[in-house]
Amino acid sequence: MNLAFPHVYPVDPLPEGDLMRSFDDEHGGHWQAALLEASFGNILLIFSRVGGEGVLHKTLETANYHEAEQWLAGSDDAALRASLAEAEPWG
Repeated sequence: MNLAFPHVYPVDPLPEGDLMRSFDDEHGGHWQAALLEASFGNILLIFSRVGGEGVLHKTLETANYHEAEQWLAGSDDAALRASLAEAEPWG
């Protein structure tokens, strides 16, 4: 490790308007959905079960983060459940 030149990376604050959505699945499980900017311009929809373990993700077919925010804000619970059904385990 080179102590003379520590690597300090700035942390970008969350963009204003970042949102998280809560919804219930068909089995009564409570979920939260949020967005994540990933590499190569991909936007991921991240799902976490409230009180549960693990995280699921699905790549959104949106042009940019702003469009993804609009999609998440305008989606009803049925659309979120459909995306959850297509999501894959993280890792």
